[in-house]
Amino acid sequence: HDIFVMDADGTNVVNLTQTPSGAEAQPSWSPDGTQILFTRQEPLQEGEGTQGDVFSMDADGTDVTNLTQSDASETWPSWSPEAGRIAFARVVEGVIFGNHDIFVMDIGAPGSATNLTQSGFDELFPAWSPVDERIMFTGVRPVNTDPDEHLNDWEIVTIESDGTNEQILTA
Repeated sequence: HDIFVMDADGTNVVNLTQTPSGAEAQPSWSPDGTQILFTRQEPLQEGEGTQGDVFSMDADGTDVTNLTQSDASETWPSWSPEAGRIAFARVVEGVIFGNHDIFVMDIGAPGSATNLTQSGFDELFPAWSPVDERIMFTGVRPVNTDPDEHLNDWEIVTIESDGTNEQILTA
C-alpha cells in the first residue's frame, strides 16, 4: 500500500511513498494542506507480524519523517487544529493482551507522547476537533446494567487533549 494524491477530477495521480518493504495507510492532511500524516507498517522478524509508526511528509511526498519512533505500533494519526500536535492510537501492554490507547504528542518531540486514556480497553480512530482542544474517538466502555455482569460496548467518546473530562456521547 502506498499514499497517492490526485486532482479532484481524478487526473494527475502521483504516488507519494513508493516503499517496497512497508505499507502506508491512514493519510491525514494538515489543516493548512502542506503536510500529510500517515502510518507505515514495517515487517518485523519473520513470523512476528508488522509494527506501525506515524510519519509526516510534505504534500509533494518529500521530507518524510518518522514522528513516533517507538517500539509500539501506532495507527490513525490526526492533526490538532494548529498542526503543532497530533493524536494517534498506540498499542500498549495489557494484562493478557495489548490494547490501543489514545496518545497526544508535540510534532518534532517523539518522547513527548502522553497517554490520554489508560482504560485497559481499546480506543481507536482519534479525530481532533477543528475548533477546540477536544479529541473524539471510538472506545470500549463498560455497560453499567448490572454490577455483577461485565459487559462492554463500543462507544463514541470525547476527551480534552490533556486527558481530562472524558464524556461518552453514545450509550
